[in-house]
Amino acid sequence: MPLRRGAWWTRLTQNDASSVYVQAKRQCELSTWTDRRALLELMLLYQADGVARVDLAARLGLLGEPDAAALLRREAVRRVRSPEELTNVRRALLGSERYPGSLFEDKYKAAPSDQERLAVVRRFLELAPHDSRLRRRHLALLEALNRPAEILELARELRSDPFADALLLADAASALHRTGADLEAHRTFGELSERAPKDPWVRGLLGDRLRSEGWFDEATEAYATLEELVPDDARATLRSALAHAGAGRLDIAERLLTRVARTGGRGQSGELGELSRQLGRILAEAALSSTSRKPSSEEASRLHRLAGDLAQAEQSTIVLVQAEAGAPELKVRLAGAGADKSLHEPDVAAPSLGLYLFRTSAAETPQTLVERLSIASPSELVPTRPLRVRVDALPPNGDGALFTRELTLPSDGKVLALAP
Repeated sequence: MPLRRGAWWTRLTQNDASSVYVQAKRQCELSTWTDRRALLELMLLYQADGVARVDLAARLGLLGEPDAAALLRREAVRRVRSPEELTNVRRALLGSERYPGSLFEDKYKAAPSDQERLAVVRRFLELAPHDSRLRRRHLALLEALNRPAEILELARELRSDPFADALLLADAASALHRTGADLEAHRTFGELSERAPKDPWVRGLLGDRLRSEGWFDEATEAYATLEELVPDDARATLRSALAHAGAGRLDIAERLLTRVARTGGRGQSGELGELSRQLGRILAEAALSSTSRKPSSEEASRLHRLAGDLAQAEQSTIVLVQAEAGAPELKVRLAGAGADKSLHEPDVAAPSLGLYLFRTSAAETPQTLVERLSIASPSELVPTRPLRVRVDALPPNGDGALFTRELTLPSDGKVLALAP
């Protein structure tokens, strides 16, 4: 091996690296993978630049050496020395992946079944194997066709792909959870925190998606790290409060919401403070009216006091629309009363939290107000999981009970009107 390595290095300094590899293989110098790996290591040393390594991998792929090309691509990413080089390597790897998006949509929509849609997606993945949209469609179709083994294999590929984006990894983890592969789902969710341990956006996304799957304790841990990264941030505290409320720790959730309602967080945001105040009222009223878990007399007394304190002589009926955690931004409007048919924007909107708040006249009943709402989610290709939304309407303190309605939004982007 030392003699062969010396001969290979001499050839690399005198010829193109791809031709050296092919020539060595033709001369039976690469009979085992150990031999091939040794030559590839020399080629990586000779080509010190990441982009040059990617170009070399492309030439080997064209010469019919896919295994060698795959190793060079993987090592080109692993051995980058700076963020700038990583950006250049990513551009070199993905820049040639192009596909006609309009043609894809036409063929996809023309396919009569999920099986044929899957065939369309796989054909276009040959052109752009790293495209997030195609991979997301691939994942959704495998789930719709009930192929858990293929979902598991795809999730493993995504975890090993350094260019798989955070949303795609989260979608794969959610699909694994729905198929019952909880261990693999946790491992895929964990990949998010391992790849970006200091990124607040990723921590927020991780907590949101864990909360959406009903893993409230794990979501609380993710939000705890988020609060360390952005101390006293109102949105981070709101997220943590929702996770504690989902886990049944209503006392902790109410304390967090009360803190944001009074201070607005480090940004002293009046809108987020108002959102926290009304959310705290709704959680307290929902606990008081719950039929599944009746609060004790002491707890009921505390919740009544809390709801009264947060009401602050409220004169308006409020309507709060709450999308499931990690949902895309919704288009939520409230129609005017009577002859006024104009659509009004939310008084407070926090799309990243999935919360939209309206304040209206106290003369109308909560149910009437809710029926004036219209909600739409972004249009998606089928199959797509339906998006769940909860609407709460609360009159001024002491003027009536909390009205709650749970909805499922259509995935075609059409407006869902709540009026009967």
